Amino acid sequence: MEWGSLTIWRIQNVPLRIHLSVLFGIAFMGLYLNLHFARSYSGWSQEQQFLASAIGALFIWVCVLAHELGHFVVLRDLKRPVDNITLFALGAYVSPSDSEENTWRRDKAGEEIVISVAGPLVNIIIAALLLLGFYVPSEDTAFLSGLLQAGIRINLLLGLFSLLPLVFCDGGRIIYDVFAWLTNSEKIGLVAYVLGSIATIGAFIAGFRMLP
Repeated sequence: MEWGSLTIWRIQNVPLRIHLSVLFGIAFMGLYLNLHFARSYSGWSQEQQFLASAIGALFIWVCVLAHELGHFVVLRDLKRPVDNITLFALGAYVSPSDSEENTWRRDKAGEEIVISVAGPLVNIIIAALLLLGFYVPSEDTAFLSGLLQAGIRINLLLGLFSLLPLVFCDGGRIIYDVFAWLTNSEKIGLVAYVLGSIATIGAFIAGFRMLP
């Protein structure tokens, strides 16, 4: 067991670990969602707001895990060795074995792109499935609708944010693999990787400065 991480399950003999920092992440998101539901659904009782916040906070990490399982399923399908899957306060990651972690081959670039896309695709699929929930009969339509809207937004945010060309996002890895494959040079891929991150961060800063 790594420091601060607990192995709670094994998926095809691969450890699924949860870092203790996840507890702080769940608590923080629970408080945030409670403020969101109180502001957006003033007609809800305090019990409904608390229940929705608790469900939403836990659901975020379920969706984060589903995202990583998307990567994991493709990795296993491609017969790639995986060391572990770990959830922590700021997200999660699938850790490849040491033999795969620092190895890049041009003929494998397509596989790397598919692996990177698989995670965000899972979140987009979950969002689409949640849309079907609006057709489910319910005695408390407003409460169900609020939960579904939150779930859809969470998954769209997870999926689309992870596609940004940032160093720590799937989008950054996609940029790296595409440019490395086109130029047959890992160095060019790395340059595109870094420049994409800088451009995205710059766009965020410029956007915030333009806010009234």
